[in-house]
Amino acid sequence: MKKHLNTHEILLPSSLIRTLGTKRIVLSGGEPRLHPKLPQIIAHYRKIVDSVVIISNGYNLNRRDIDMLIQYGATGIAVSVDSVDPQESLLTRRTQLRIHRQLISNLKEIGKNKKGFELGINSVVSSVTANSKTVRGLLEFGQSINADYVKFQPIFNDGYVGTIAPQLMLNSSHSNELSKISTILGTFDHPLSNPPEFWKNLSDLSLGKSLDPQSCNIQKHSIVTKKNLGICYWLTNSSFGDATKLNAGTIQKTRANFEKAKTECKVEFHCFCTQPLSHIWSSGGKLEDDGNN
Repeated sequence: MKKHLNTHEILLPSSLIRTLGTKRIVLSGGEPRLHPKLPQIIAHYRKIVDSVVIISNGYNLNRRDIDMLIQYGATGIAVSVDSVDPQESLLTRRTQLRIHRQLISNLKEIGKNKKGFELGINSVVSSVTANSKTVRGLLEFGQSINADYVKFQPIFNDGYVGTIAPQLMLNSSHSNELSKISTILGTFDHPLSNPPEFWKNLSDLSLGKSLDPQSCNIQKHSIVTKKNLGICYWLTNSSFGDATKLNAGTIQKTRANFEKAKTECKVEFHCFCTQPLSHIWSSGGKLEDDGNN
């Protein structure tokens, strides 16, 4: 049985949040909506920053739930949807057909009247969904529900996927289709989403080509996992340390260490997950990101 984190592991002091220059808090899980102290958690951060967003699987999410999140102080929700095709969703997340159909129906209803509430879609690109038909279908669906964004990120081997579902991993056999996606995105209107170059980056990486780690653009991002605060989840020397005991004076030093560490880092599929929506990886040492998150 999984346990919820205690609030003292989740609620960072306002002084730390402001020292880090944080403008946006994203609560993920697990499933944040199941946490018994969610109202308290949202209210705490909403007093400090202007934007508090929930990442959710969206199961049983309806208009009443959105109104409740707004009442708590949340400003948006990002729902995990890999495909509008229920069969593909079953293959990727083992989402039962009935649940998937209800999720799609609920999102359509929510999109009719968002009341200024941010609505986004997070989609994991796997061997099942790495095709132009699925991507286009999800973008068109996002447009139909007035989504503020549809963000794609590639699947990566976190230890669990590689063991339980290795068939979902991306490899060189998907390169041509990923490259094809990059060429078709300019042919129709779609919600704010990853640039065409993102798909070319994935295609290159699936072929084993190298991407320049210095074009990583998460210097201003901070990730907290069980009290540990870091810039990059996968580099231990980019950690600020225990978030509950952090000395604000170490922030500048840690960021400088990260700048040095990433020059020797190897870009992998997991590196895409925390990048800004507009990010483009460089293969020649030149930072090409336009800076718009």
